[in-house]
Amino acid sequence: MLFRSLGIDRVLAARPNDAEAFALRGRVAVYQNQPERAQVAFESALRLDPKNLDAFLGLGDVARARGNERDAQSYYLKAKALEPTSRDVTERLERKADDTTPK
Repeated sequence: MLFRSLGIDRVLAARPNDAEAFALRGRVAVYQNQPERAQVAFESALRLDPKNLDAFLGLGDVARARGNERDAQSYYLKAKALEPTSRDVTERLERKADDTTPK
């Protein structure tokens, strides 16, 4: 499993309150097309660090992948409140506008 090869499980075993490790676990789960596991990891990161930008972006990405644009936008707006000048956040927020523009 990729989590073991990256050492994420070892980090979390040694440091179970490491929000960044949970956010990384979520990103890997997204990459592996495991949205449920990703969501759990991102939510764990937010419980530990309510201002974790990566967790908000990850939850938005999971929601968008599931077709839930309203929740995706909500998570992206929370991320924008934390980092108003973040290019990653802005791109994700604008992507919906681009996708819904009549052609």
